[in-house]
Amino acid sequence: MKPSELLSTIAIALILFASASCGREKAIIGTMEDYRATTQFDTEAEVSRDKMEKLVIAGTSAPVTRNVTPWKLYVLGPEKISMLEKLKTVRPALCGARNAIVICGMTGRMGEGELREFWAQDCAAAAGNILLAADAMGLGANWLRVYPVQVRIQEVTAAMHLPPGEVPFAIIPVGKPDVTDEAPHPETPQTSITWL
Repeated sequence: MKPSELLSTIAIALILFASASCGREKAIIGTMEDYRATTQFDTEAEVSRDKMEKLVIAGTSAPVTRNVTPWKLYVLGPEKISMLEKLKTVRPALCGARNAIVICGMTGRMGEGELREFWAQDCAAAAGNILLAADAMGLGANWLRVYPVQVRIQEVTAAMHLPPGEVPFAIIPVGKPDVTDEAPHPETPQTSITWL
């Protein structure tokens, strides 16, 4: 290959790489901008195991403190989600979903000291990844916050028979959306952003 042909090939490869990167950026940012919580699910539609596994991978790909995984994920199908549907503080937020992921913090994995409390932030990052991945896959999802509301923590812990050291952080109902919250994202006031 002549040097001029090699340079042309490299230039084309760089252009293609830049295009792919730009497309990926648009896809990721677009998903973030377009995400809306699902407020009602198709009660007959289940999510395939393959798709649920992809959501688990998305959640467990979130950044963590000290390179320690502080969470345990419970993947619930239709037969197990019924245990949560009985809870008065949780049932309305499940919105008829046939599947859910329960994110629990494993507080004992974090050791001692100030960094011990970062488990909640790490679990929040996992929840965010799951929500965005569900949206990108054409699924509906929403975030039912359990932690730090004590009555929810107690109800979910009892219903799921969670062992000591596992704190239910969030429930992410997942399914085929029937009704999606169409409200636009609230505008972030410029006073909430400071460029230094």
